[in-house]
Amino acid sequence: SIMCVLGGIEKGQHFSVPIPSDDAAIATRVSIPVGHWKDSLISCFKFGLCHAWLWLSCYCPILATSQVQARLNLNFVGSENPGSHQSSWKGQNFAINMGIIMTYVLLYVVYFIKAIRLGAAVHSMEEESPDDPRLSDIRNQQLFLQILRGVIDWTFWLYVVIVILRTRKAVRRRYAIPEEFCCSDLICVCCCRWFTVMQFGRHTADYDKYRSVCCSATGLPDQHPDIV
Repeated sequence: SIMCVLGGIEKGQHFSVPIPSDDAAIATRVSIPVGHWKDSLISCFKFGLCHAWLWLSCYCPILATSQVQARLNLNFVGSENPGSHQSSWKGQNFAINMGIIMTYVLLYVVYFIKAIRLGAAVHSMEEESPDDPRLSDIRNQQLFLQILRGVIDWTFWLYVVIVILRTRKAVRRRYAIPEEFCCSDLICVCCCRWFTVMQFGRHTADYDKYRSVCCSATGLPDQHPDIV
């Protein structure tokens, strides 16, 4: 609201306006380096061995990537989110990728159960009746199961590579970081995926002042300022 001086203000007249001193209304932000990475690709132990970001990036880089996406308002595949499509819940990407991981794990469990049963059946038939015509069918099922497992593995691996690659490119684009060499993003993601995720996670957070949070939408505590 605006308060007017009683009687109005005339031309040339000086007046003062008090500025509220409410610190809560002053939004603080973290300044991120522009034009270069904050640290090197191999600075993974910069904050010690017990840092949550280090371990999450090692054991589940796709979930760590989801947290960086939430910091930068990207969607779950690393694309810029239009203003009209931004979700008020920052944990959306984390939940989507967690669902994909759980589906992958469930498929693997089903595969192993089926593989064990088929293996036991083959072993039993080879001992009791090696000429049983059903033996060939079971071996064909084993072959199909192995091919299906390979397809699932490669599909999941390709998804992880694409998501991390697009997120790294989005970080470089946001902070005007030039490409080190031709296809550096793809090479970094394929050859040293964990170091790549750790690097753009450190770049988009102030871990010098604030701790890392493992299971949260952004991987940052509530008191961490917004990212510029």
